[in-house]
Amino acid sequence: LIIGVVLVVQFGLAAWRLVEHSKSEYPTAAAIWAVTEYVEKHDGRWPATWDDLAFPQDQRGQVHLRFDVTAKQILDEPDLIHNVIKPVTGPFRVYPHSKEDLDFLLGRLKALNETPVNGA
Repeated sequence: LIIGVVLVVQFGLAAWRLVEHSKSEYPTAAAIWAVTEYVEKHDGRWPATWDDLAFPQDQRGQVHLRFDVTAKQILDEPDLIHNVIKPVTGPFRVYPHSKEDLDFLLGRLKALNETPVNGA
C-alpha cells in the first residue's frame, strides 16, 4: 500500500512538472520564431528589446531571452544560440523541436550576416 502511494505521488509530481514545463516551453518556441522573423526582416540583426518583437506581453515572463548579445557574438560562438532563448523553467523537456528551431535560427543568422566577397 505504501509503495503504491509513493508511486502515485511520484507519477503525479512527474506529470505536474511536465505541465509546468509546457507552460514555458511553448511560449519559448513562439519566441524563437518571433526572433527568427525579426532577424529576417532586419538584415540579420538581433533584437534589442521585447518591444522589437511581435510577441504577446503576457507570455514574456515564461521566456528567458537575452537581449545583451549581438548576432556577431552568436555567430562567433554558435553554441550560444542554445542559451540565448530558453524557457524560464530550465532546459527544454517537452517541446520536441527546440534544437531544430534554434539551429534554423542560427542558420538564418549565418545566411543574413554573410558578407559578399568581391561584390558577388
